[in-house]
Amino acid sequence: AYTIQAARDATRLTDWVVSTEDDEIANVALSYGAHVIARPWSLAGDHIKSGEVVRHALDFMERDGSGNYDILVLLHPTSPIRELEHIDQAVEMLAASSHDTLASVVALPGKTHSNLRILSGGLLRKVIDRPSYIYNASIYAMKRDWFVHTNEFTSDNSIPLVMDRFHSLDIDEEIDLKIAELYLNATR
Repeated sequence: AYTIQAARDATRLTDWVVSTEDDEIANVALSYGAHVIARPWSLAGDHIKSGEVVRHALDFMERDGSGNYDILVLLHPTSPIRELEHIDQAVEMLAASSHDTLASVVALPGKTHSNLRILSGGLLRKVIDRPSYIYNASIYAMKRDWFVHTNEFTSDNSIPLVMDRFHSLDIDEEIDLKIAELYLNATR
């Protein structure tokens, strides 16, 4: 629901859809005003790559008469704290760029930087004297033609959309869900 609300309220998205094979998720999405694409069972499960799901949704929407899109945005529902401003900023940044992809990132905590090492010649060596970033799984944006050609939503030259730690929460485990609930209950 939080992802649907952010997509619905973003001003830079012309269309937004929820792709799912699950009836319960479809019903929740419909109750929040989402257009739902019934995902085939062949695209269900943890072994399916997000690119395959995005491609199915893109093909469905373009076949459905929506025309061709310029930019595609993937918003994982496991990142519920992103705001509509993050989505709008991602679209604006990618539209203004000659690059083909954008990915939201978060800086690794400061205390981690000095502890990062690589293995080189059988020894641990320090490699990072500056901030390091990691994908936060919140927003991926890609130019349509690049995606259709590659079926990928990131590249080695992705534009970074730097987000703060709180808006970068990705729910992978039950503790992440509890943290998200605490944050969302405190700010809404």
